[in-house]
Amino acid sequence: MFSVTYLGHQGWLITGARGRILVDPLLTDEYSPGFEATIYPPRAFDYRRFPPIDAVVLSHEHADHLNVPSLALLDRRIPVILPARSARALRDVIAALGFRVVAAEAGAAFAAGDLEIRMLAGDLQRDAELESEWTTLQILVSDRAGDGSFFSYVDSWPTAETIALLRRTVGRVGLFCHVNNTMDWSCLEGGLTAGWPRGALDYAAEVIGAEASWWRDGAAPVLTAVCGPGLAFVGADAWMNQILCVDSQRVCDALHALAPERAFRSPLPGESFAFRRGLLRRAAPRAAFVRPLDRRRWPSLHVRRRRDLIEDFAPACGRRALDDEAWPSLERELDRLAAYLYRRLLFRTLHALAGRDLGHRRPAFALVLRCDDDRAYVLEYQASASRFALVDR
Repeated sequence: MFSVTYLGHQGWLITGARGRILVDPLLTDEYSPGFEATIYPPRAFDYRRFPPIDAVVLSHEHADHLNVPSLALLDRRIPVILPARSARALRDVIAALGFRVVAAEAGAAFAAGDLEIRMLAGDLQRDAELESEWTTLQILVSDRAGDGSFFSYVDSWPTAETIALLRRTVGRVGLFCHVNNTMDWSCLEGGLTAGWPRGALDYAAEVIGAEASWWRDGAAPVLTAVCGPGLAFVGADAWMNQILCVDSQRVCDALHALAPERAFRSPLPGESFAFRRGLLRRAAPRAAFVRPLDRRRWPSLHVRRRRDLIEDFAPACGRRALDDEAWPSLERELDRLAAYLYRRLLFRTLHALAGRDLGHRRPAFALVLRCDDDRAYVLEYQASASRFALVDR
């Protein structure tokens, strides 16, 4: 028997006849440091009933996947597998906790009991929103008996080569996980533009369109899960719930309408799916060690007032004046920002804009620094020079 239990967000427990592994375990209530957010849907763990684990597999280094407080709850004898391209400092932190760290390259294979783990490369060029996910490796888990398999492409899309490898390796995938990262950034990017905000039907159409080339001969996965977004913003950050704009259950409803012969599921924490001989044999609503909280205790994702554009905000440092001694420090930080932007989306966009399409205008991006009694300083980003230049002071 091969079984998969959903832990919330993009975390899973995968169990074989011999062997258990955790994939991207997020076992605490905090989603990620830096903003007010909590796991959604909320769940309760009974750590005393948590089964023994043979390995932890981490897809990449972001805090909602590589979660140090969650790792601190685990037995230090468990090996931790993560991409070799991850930051060395994070690998050192995990090792300092007492774990044996196994750095994995794309294509690497590992075993945990009768479970086989493969780390695969993703398509980081398809979605500009995911360009910061460059450390991500996708995860395929199967058992030697051939009872079942699990695949998640995590925060990047699979390539045609990856799909072909799945077919060669496991044939028909048991549980295939689509990751719902659909976002609407119009509140930060100049207001609503054509095609925004996206909805469940848009994302469902994107999924079905991609799958049309993946499963051409009818060998679609036994069960297709749609997971995420696994958080709810709360408190002062509650307005950000408008960014993660698509509900996964509605996506599954749309997918079922588009392909009624298929099995789609937006799982809740604790749901388990058991496979034998390549078929789904049992689905259980909760596990002994994790369950979702009563829906009356779920935080609201409703945004009372949409923000179409953030036009004004208080200075993060609390200062509104800039003296001559502060300028060198500001210029150094802007140099660091310009170095970060090199070859990224803004850099490429500025170079791609054609002069004939702009009329008498030229492509430009500038920061307006307001200080000293509302005086404005304009600093233009010069992509080719990789710097910000003061053009108005």
